[in-house]
Amino acid sequence: MKILKKTILVIVGMIVISCITGYFYFDKKFTPEPNSLMVVGESGPIPIFWQASNSSQFSALLLPVQIDGIDDTFFMQFDTGSPNTIFYKSSLDTIQKIYKNNLVKMDSVYAQLNFQLGEMNILSDKFKVYNVKKSWNRTDSIKIIGTIGTDLMEKRTTVLNFKENFVSFKTESLQKSDSDFEFRKRRILFPIKIYNKEIKVIFDSGTSAYEYIASKEIWDKIRIPKQKVDSAKGNSMGNILTTYTTKTKEQIKFQKTTLRLNEVTYIEGYSSIQYLMMKLTRMGGMLGNKAFFDKTLILDCKNQKYLME
Repeated sequence: MKILKKTILVIVGMIVISCITGYFYFDKKFTPEPNSLMVVGESGPIPIFWQASNSSQFSALLLPVQIDGIDDTFFMQFDTGSPNTIFYKSSLDTIQKIYKNNLVKMDSVYAQLNFQLGEMNILSDKFKVYNVKKSWNRTDSIKIIGTIGTDLMEKRTTVLNFKENFVSFKTESLQKSDSDFEFRKRRILFPIKIYNKEIKVIFDSGTSAYEYIASKEIWDKIRIPKQKVDSAKGNSMGNILTTYTTKTKEQIKFQKTTLRLNEVTYIEGYSSIQYLMMKLTRMGGMLGNKAFFDKTLILDCKNQKYLME
């Protein structure tokens, strides 16, 4: 009996140590680097350009940008699921080759440059560089060079006006709002209620084509039975993902607003690390841009306040 008790104590101890070690591992893994952006001025209204794909005409939200020393327009995806503003190495290589620009400097990890987003200047000597392949030439109308992340939203109040199809970044904080969200590790977490369950969801504008990406459990509960299920395959940082989208009549209840959903999606193909991270953080899924297409969403990440109109 004593041996059994000792064995149980050892097992319990190992589980506790594993949980603590796992917590610190994931905490470190998902903690972004310090915000290195220097932001000057306000942007004014910036028109949204939607990139289409085989499955949707709203596959990605693109914003036009200019780079110092280059008389041309480039585009960056606006992705609230990314805690860092990043540039694609292949695009910066193309810029240096085509435009002979010596104001853009980079190595395999960081880039140093200054770019304009509307009337606002953004500069850093530590923009992260990702080895993402983007092929374009000088005559292409859409030249995608990187991703704008939530490090910019940490510096400015963000207005996403989907009704009039523009984005703006302002210096003043959001004064009139009693709706709160969490800005944890530069990720936007809305507290919501769905299917009589209180959960938190990430607002990820990188999933533009979807309203609500749920767990398989919630997807099964809120889908309309016997409705057609549309499936599509995609690639996320090397992972092949399969999405399953179908109709729903469920509502999402925010603190002051209720949204009626038309579609719900779940995804297969996430890595085991991503699945475990979702479990540890008790996330109930992700909201994409499509959920807010008839709304204006104002996000003050510094004070963790929002307004939905």
